[in-house]
Amino acid sequence: METILCQPFTERRFPVKKSPHERLSTADLEMIISDPSDHYKTIDALMHDVRLTTVDKIKVLESWAQEETALMNAEDENMPEQGSINRPAFLLQQINKAQDCLLHTIRHHFETTPECR
Repeated sequence: METILCQPFTERRFPVKKSPHERLSTADLEMIISDPSDHYKTIDALMHDVRLTTVDKIKVLESWAQEETALMNAEDENMPEQGSINRPAFLLQQINKAQDCLLHTIRHHFETTPECR
């Protein structure tokens, strides 16, 4: 497996282990970003998708967070029943944890790779 190192700042790629699986096409990635919950049942499924780079995962998570925030706002307007599970809030917590994990990985890479300093 090959590790991709840093490129110029504007096009910087974070370390990604290439796998035998093909990467997604730009069109497929854009479809996933536009509707993440249609493509993944869980945040964990997204995090284990080897076809996505770290940066791709961050983009998908950002989009998913926006989607869940919109659902949460809609639920607030409709005043859900007391005691009902607030699915968007739960997913937002999972999304935030996943984003923190990915950002930690990126920070660690830059702190330990001389070419990136």
